[in-house]
Amino acid sequence: MAMRNHLLFKLLATTGMRRSEIVELTWEQIDLSNNTIRIYGKGKKRALTPPSSHGCPIN
Repeated sequence: MAMRNHLLFKLLATTGMRRSEIVELTWEQIDLSNNTIRIYGKGKKRALTPPSSHGCPIN
């Protein structure tokens, strides 16, 4: 649980994601081969964001 919380805070700090976007995040939105996260924001707008290489590596 502590590791999960740590990673959630890193995502908040390094990607600019909103709390609601992180809560709704699914594995299908995470692309490990391209190192990107597909975010569905307000109005169902889509964005691809790479996690900061120094803040939150996802692989």
